[in-house]
Amino acid sequence: MTSSQHALQDALFFRASGEGAALRAVVSAVREGAFSSLSLPRSVVVLAGDRRAKLAARSVVSLADDARAPIVVAQQLPNYVGALDLVIVADEDPGSQLAEQLSEADRRGAATILVDPGQGPLRAAAGASTIVIPRPALAEGGSFNGYFGVIASALTEAGVSTIAPAGVLEEVADAVDVDIAACSPQRDLTVNPARQAASWWAERRKICVGSRGIGEPIAELAALLLLEAGQVVHATSSVALLQSLGVLLSETHSSGHDIFYDPYIDDEPEGSSVLPLGAIVIASPNTADLLQDHFGETEWARVECPALDASARHPLVDVCVSAARVAAIAAFSSRA
Repeated sequence: MTSSQHALQDALFFRASGEGAALRAVVSAVREGAFSSLSLPRSVVVLAGDRRAKLAARSVVSLADDARAPIVVAQQLPNYVGALDLVIVADEDPGSQLAEQLSEADRRGAATILVDPGQGPLRAAAGASTIVIPRPALAEGGSFNGYFGVIASALTEAGVSTIAPAGVLEEVADAVDVDIAACSPQRDLTVNPARQAASWWAERRKICVGSRGIGEPIAELAALLLLEAGQVVHATSSVALLQSLGVLLSETHSSGHDIFYDPYIDDEPEGSSVLPLGAIVIASPNTADLLQDHFGETEWARVECPALDASARHPLVDVCVSAARVAAIAAFSSRA
């Protein structure tokens, strides 16, 4: 591994290692009364500016099946938003165009929450009544778990859902830290689950697969993180994967458009081999056995259930530990 690859791996893992701290920052904000002014809103609008924020918001919505108010994930402030609504703004770009949306929501009298992106126009657009939730001091950009924690906690403290009491979120942070420690760069391939997954995925056509519900946003998060690590990846659902297997598993060779090429007697053209398929299927403890039955005996698929060994059992653990694990896998898959 080159020095630039080491540097990229270290940078990506450092960012992944902050996923637990991002949750703890939210827990601290809740216990300090940051959300104490919130009341049950008519509706909740999450303005998600970056991809992590959108995926985190989708994950929260999929879990908040007890919601007492509609929850909308958008990039533009709906016309109906007013004094009875709650608006949550999340974007890691301090100069985000969501600054105008935040200012407008505040002008209309909506309750507003901002996940602090750092100094810039977005933070400056926050009104006097806007609740600003800070990131951990050493955070280098937005965090999936940080966004997830803010959105889920805001819904809970506003009475919209019971999804994320502070005590539960603290247990989730503990579980995330334990998993990240297990994936530490100091741990070698024999005992490091993230290294094992990255090693299996090497030299394969990479597909991230999520089951219905929370699995699909996590698969999309994995694809995003691997793209940032220099890998070409596709994210899909388990249903779509099964529907496309015939094409994906077919052995195709490029003949260089040579009409005289005969695959039975001619040598294979240089550089024409198609890499074998490698699908990592993200599972929760509730779906692991079913997905293992579907994919576990195949050479082209690997079922990953990061939350299976967690001491705490809660849907939030499934999401947040899985998010941290795929971030670690991406770090060990990095190319520079």
